[in-house]
Amino acid sequence: MGTIASPTWDAWARPAGFPSMNAALIWAARQSAGTSDPIRLLAARLGVPYRVLHSADVVQRFLHSSALSDARRPLGPSRD
Repeated sequence: MGTIASPTWDAWARPAGFPSMNAALIWAARQSAGTSDPIRLLAARLGVPYRVLHSADVVQRFLHSSALSDARRPLGPSRD
C-alpha cells in the first residue's frame, strides 16, 4: 500500500475543522496527552481507518519528530 501525500491529507482535515493535517495532529496530541493514542483519536475524528492514517508519511514524520512531545507540552501563560 502506498502512502498519501500531505496535500491530500489536508483535504481530509479541513471538513473536520482543521486548516491542515499538521493542525489536526497537534490537536490530537494535545487531546490525548497521557490517555490514548493520538492517531487513533484523529482517525475517528476524520473517519479514516487507523492503519491507513498511521501509515501516511505526514503522520510518521510527526510521530518521529519532536512535534509530538512539543504538542503535549503545557502551554505557557497568555501574552495578552
